[in-house]
Amino acid sequence: MFGILTRSKIKKLRAELAETQKLASHFYKMKYDAEERAFVELCDLSIRMGVEPDVAAKTQQGIDILADVVLNRQYAFYLNEKAIQIYSQIFLLEKRRGTHDREEWLNEVVKKSGWEVVSSELPLICADLIEEAKERLSDG
Repeated sequence: MFGILTRSKIKKLRAELAETQKLASHFYKMKYDAEERAFVELCDLSIRMGVEPDVAAKTQQGIDILADVVLNRQYAFYLNEKAIQIYSQIFLLEKRRGTHDREEWLNEVVKKSGWEVVSSELPLICADLIEEAKERLSDG
């Protein structure tokens, strides 16, 4: 009986995980649309107000425009974290134990549940780090 219930729970969690990962990927991809829309709207607001974009960004309208970008990104992060938590439950049910240490947590739970979602973000988020490493190695 326990085995059937456990398998059923794992199946349900895997379906929830797949849906959460799909949503997270969608919101990560939508981030670019939100940024493009905010860029255009902030430029328009700046022109209408006759001020620089950094000044327009501090107005209530500017804050509202930029809030969409931030909220979209935060929701994508939340969904990725939710996927990690779901996968943690699957790991616990399948292994019948928690993780032994931080390294196992990172390799067996975090990377397996969140890798697909964040891997496309690596070049963008880590662009400065990659460029600095490239410059350092080419200098020496």
